[in-house]
Amino acid sequence: MRIKLAITVMVPADQAWQLIGDEFHAIGNWVSAIEASEADSKPSIGTVRTCHLAGGKRATERVTQYSNDAKTLSYVATSGIPFWMLEATNHWTVQPINSECCRISIEPTIFLVWWVQPITPLLRFGVSRMINQTAEELKYGLETGKIHPRKVAMQSR
Repeated sequence: MRIKLAITVMVPADQAWQLIGDEFHAIGNWVSAIEASEADSKPSIGTVRTCHLAGGKRATERVTQYSNDAKTLSYVATSGIPFWMLEATNHWTVQPINSECCRISIEPTIFLVWWVQPITPLLRFGVSRMINQTAEELKYGLETGKIHPRKVAMQSR
């Protein structure tokens, strides 16, 4: 199951890449679904990021592709995915549109166990909703310089 989402953000590509690429370890600072996050090194191939989720759950992701020049980043989940997923990957790209705005592409791919495939449309809906929320929070943060209200509310609990 592959989902593709692209958003236009009214900030330069370098500014967007700083948050997505350079600050890969800090996704927990701006995504409401993640309580906290850290990485074992600066972003590069092999870097492992740990995401702390609600209910004491944890997921880890390993960078499989990273390019500052091309502004691309890919990673694979190495732990913490649901039992019905065989593998989950994600690919991010930041492309300049002009000097003042850019396009951010997010493309998660999830490989499912065979017996879950009949409910793929339902799973696609749930994953798409989560990706859309992440994109909304990213866009809000980049364009306003503030944390999205959904994340602020999650932090105050």
